[in-house]
Amino acid sequence: MNNPKEIKELLKPTLVARYYLGNPDKTTRDKIWYKSPWRNERTASFMVDDNAGFHDFGENWHGDIMDFVGRYYNADLIDSMKILTSDFNLPEDEKISPDLKKYLKKQKDEERKIQQAIENWFKTTLSNLCDKLHYWQNKIPNLKGYELAKAYSKEQYVDYLIDIFINAKDDEKIELYKSREEIQRCGD
Repeated sequence: MNNPKEIKELLKPTLVARYYLGNPDKTTRDKIWYKSPWRNERTASFMVDDNAGFHDFGENWHGDIMDFVGRYYNADLIDSMKILTSDFNLPEDEKISPDLKKYLKKQKDEERKIQQAIENWFKTTLSNLCDKLHYWQNKIPNLKGYELAKAYSKEQYVDYLIDIFINAKDDEKIELYKSREEIQRCGD
């Protein structure tokens, strides 16, 4: 199978979920629920529905069977199709269509550009935050009263942001990037 649409027509999300995740933690009328495969949790917040697909309420992540397998195995669309084709013994086509290859290459290039832009912003902003922290640490000894309290507050906020940046995972970097305007204004 080299067509994601054909694979999606043959395989329903609940079938795929049961194959990779086993028996659900909870079953309702038309949905099955699991504890998220992406993190530890006590209450099942990962819903699978044949009409709506996969939804992780804990991360607000949503996807179809290709997205799920891609994330589960850290695979791109082509590899996800190969995994599903192999695991469910679907007929294999010898080649991926040229149009699909072109589309996937374009999509991958765009994703790479976005990731690089976020990474560049992240490094520059972390450096700027360190400069701001150094600025406030040098300024504080010369201040008194209200100005001193204000400077301490800004220094603590910048220090807090630096801790967040240093410990940020890739998905957290994206969230920080979305808040970039607020972060750029910090400590001014």
